[in-house]
Amino acid sequence: MTVAQRKHAKALIELFHSHASQCGYPPHDNRTALDNYDWHLTEAQMTTLLLNKHSIQFDCSETDSWIYKCVGAWACGAPAGYTGTWLSMGLERYSDGARAGLAAPVIFGIETKPDGHHMGLVYKTDPKHGNPVIAEHGRPGFDLTPLHDVVTRQTAEGFPGYTFLNVSRL
Repeated sequence: MTVAQRKHAKALIELFHSHASQCGYPPHDNRTALDNYDWHLTEAQMTTLLLNKHSIQFDCSETDSWIYKCVGAWACGAPAGYTGTWLSMGLERYSDGARAGLAAPVIFGIETKPDGHHMGLVYKTDPKHGNPVIAEHGRPGFDLTPLHDVVTRQTAEGFPGYTFLNVSRL
């Protein structure tokens, strides 16, 4: 993933965050036809919908896959992958948040669910303290949350453990 692709991903994260009230989540965590429809939107179409106050619907991994598709780094084709799809891509895994670059995927819940429970993308790096800000969409809205807060919440919900994925070669 190039520097330009990472900056592009950050801009898309900012688009979703600035329209968080329009970002729906699949009911009962079950994808619907709306998810499939939104997956096929281009960046221009998505932007137009959001600017015109329309709602969209994705789960966490669909959001991140769509962002990667728009920046030209989604290696799995269509349809959007699940959290486990990201883990099956054979990318190097690491847990040091200080190493996490902009737009690096992070998968949560890997200790209890080998295919992961939740995921997000690094929005703001933190090479000094290892607590990057994570863009996450695990409910209606679109959050920017420090890594350690997401880990604490996921662990309290019964989904401990996390790993970052090295996407530098995508």
